[in-house]
Amino acid sequence: MTDRRRTLVLVALATLAVGIATRAWPLYWSPYPATLDAFRYARLAEATVEGALPVATLQADELVFTMVHGFLAAVTGVSTLRIAQPMVAVTGGASCLTAVALVARIGRERGWSSRRVRVAATAAGLGIAVEGLYLRRSGVPDEEAFGLLIVPLLALAAWQALRTRRPAWWIPAVALALTMPPLHNMSGLVAGMTLTGIATVALVRARNRRDVVAASTVGLGYWTVYFGYALTAPAVGLELTYSGLLRGTLGLFVAWVVAVGIIAVWSRSASATALRLAWLLPVGGWFVLVGVNTVVTIYPGTVPSPNLIALLIGAYAVPVVLVGVGLPEGRGGSGTPALAALLAPVTLTYYALTATLTPQFFGLIVRVQSFAHLPAFVFVGVALGVILVHRGQGETARSLAKPDGGDTGTRTLFVSAASLATIGRVVVVLLFGLALATTLPLGYVDFTTGSIPSTTPPAEFQAVTFAERSLNGPYATDHGPSRIGIHYYAETNASPQVSPIRSWLRGGAPPDCPVLLPRDWTTTGAQLYPAAPETLSREQYNRFLAERNVIYQSSGGNPHALVVPRGNATTC
Repeated sequence: MTDRRRTLVLVALATLAVGIATRAWPLYWSPYPATLDAFRYARLAEATVEGALPVATLQADELVFTMVHGFLAAVTGVSTLRIAQPMVAVTGGASCLTAVALVARIGRERGWSSRRVRVAATAAGLGIAVEGLYLRRSGVPDEEAFGLLIVPLLALAAWQALRTRRPAWWIPAVALALTMPPLHNMSGLVAGMTLTGIATVALVRARNRRDVVAASTVGLGYWTVYFGYALTAPAVGLELTYSGLLRGTLGLFVAWVVAVGIIAVWSRSASATALRLAWLLPVGGWFVLVGVNTVVTIYPGTVPSPNLIALLIGAYAVPVVLVGVGLPEGRGGSGTPALAALLAPVTLTYYALTATLTPQFFGLIVRVQSFAHLPAFVFVGVALGVILVHRGQGETARSLAKPDGGDTGTRTLFVSAASLATIGRVVVVLLFGLALATTLPLGYVDFTTGSIPSTTPPAEFQAVTFAERSLNGPYATDHGPSRIGIHYYAETNASPQVSPIRSWLRGGAPPDCPVLLPRDWTTTGAQLYPAAPETLSREQYNRFLAERNVIYQSSGGNPHALVVPRGNATTC
């Protein structure tokens, strides 16, 4: 094994270890999944383990995730609820390895030194392993975590298949492409946009008719499979989720698909300045939108950005600028998969902004922006490799120094310039490290309340379990417990509802039915997603409990109480 290969193996192992550790950290707070949707997947996976794939209740983009989840639970003997977080910790950590591979390919193609490749790969791999927003989305148990793993791999495999024509690349490319539609509909859109960019670049550089056919097959073939699955899935009983993302705006969507191909081709020959502006201006608009959303919600009826979240997101300015530095150096050749994978989510966010301002498109923005992070950190790695390790570093000093000691003034000027360059590199490293440390909490913070952690604590799950098993009818609670009840305890007679809590905390009458309420409604507030949280005063909380019968009370830092009216009313 060569020194370069040995170094890259060590970088990859470090990246994998850090990536898994950061995504497994929510297990420190709770053994349960770090996202509410995972409770539904756990229930579906349980049914699969028992030998009955629940097609009647399965959504079109839950098929792959449910089967993998159930298979792992069956093989390991661990319950589906408790295997969920370790599963995505591994897949999320493994996704970071693609950044290392892409940077290594770019460096090898450009003839970089081993030191520069090592620095670039380390920055890309460890950077994406710890930065907060990507950590958050790749570390929660849902289909998107698998999508974040597969889309960059698909981009790499498709580009290599078109470039080399080798079956060894075509087979994984086709397999991954066929996996995307039943895996996750939003991830499938990102994959389609990515393949459109790659296919268009391959079409422009085609040398013969065979290349033209191959590129057209990649681009048009994927969209045929994607929309074909969307049309046929309901026919076999699978529910199609987020179908409104394209209904009524299909023409606009097609226009943005065409735009991806045009921009991908233009990026290959654009000047460095134009390319940097084409990146910084639209992505800079994201920061403006986050700031505006702290004051007034851009999507009516959705939650505003908490000030703390907006402040932490501001730290992304450093890697965004570094992407602008690395794009001109890494865009062509082996950098094409990363470029296409970066353009796809950026384009989809602007599609969502130019479509309709509904919560559904708000969800699209929140989810698809995650796919921009890994390819962005590929170019961050390229930038840091170029900045920190100059080509032929060390040779300049020898060429400027004369054998007899030379001109003292020349040597002094050189030393001063070298010192300033060294200071500049140290500042860049410090800023990059500080930015990563600042974004890291975003992986664990609750975006609606700004509190940590954002996982389901055992006390909350136990309280919901008691309510679902003891009540026979509706009960009122906030968003978190209601989703656990709806997703995991779908077969019980209890029926959690959020609307009575929303009405009460906005000035209405208290619910005249059983209520499950945690004490943190008096601090962080009751979660009413997608709307903003509403807070209950301590006096209201105490009076509400005193006027009702408390039939369940948990202990701990955030106790949950299940109370029922003294008149035994059950109507919410």
